[in-house]
Amino acid sequence: MTNAENLTYMYRLDGRALKALVEDVTEEESLVQGKDGLNHIRWLTGHLVFESNFVLTMLGCPPVELPESYQKLFDAGSELRADPSVYPSMAQLRTQLYEVSERVAEAVSKASDTALDEKLPKEIGFDAVRGQAVTFMAMHTFYHCGQIAVMRRVLGRQRAFK
Repeated sequence: MTNAENLTYMYRLDGRALKALVEDVTEEESLVQGKDGLNHIRWLTGHLVFESNFVLTMLGCPPVELPESYQKLFDAGSELRADPSVYPSMAQLRTQLYEVSERVAEAVSKASDTALDEKLPKEIGFDAVRGQAVTFMAMHTFYHCGQIAVMRRVLGRQRAFK
């Protein structure tokens, strides 16, 4: 199995998990934070849209056009905002997440092992070869899937998948 095939499997698995986790979350539920400052599902979803879009850049593909506000709202280290109206709707984020996730999986499936072994350009800001960075981002996505799964439990929901 090639590196691209392994990465495609990881991103397809991430996409299925994300869909199972966010598909039925309501607008109101998406803003529940829980105890101890847990990230709400709306922020987690927006963060995954923003970061998955970055994976397209890592792969040398044009990213999906997102509003400028997404960087301040959803980049790593951004703070949760007290005013829920600053966030896009969960429905909008869900649609964008599905689109970006599918585009990443498609882009990965078309990547050659030679391309995945290339060092990323410095302006990307990730000191690694392309395949390592893209693998890290797949694991990053699944880490946040775990956070969404915890928030679903906080909401009193059953597991999204077994």
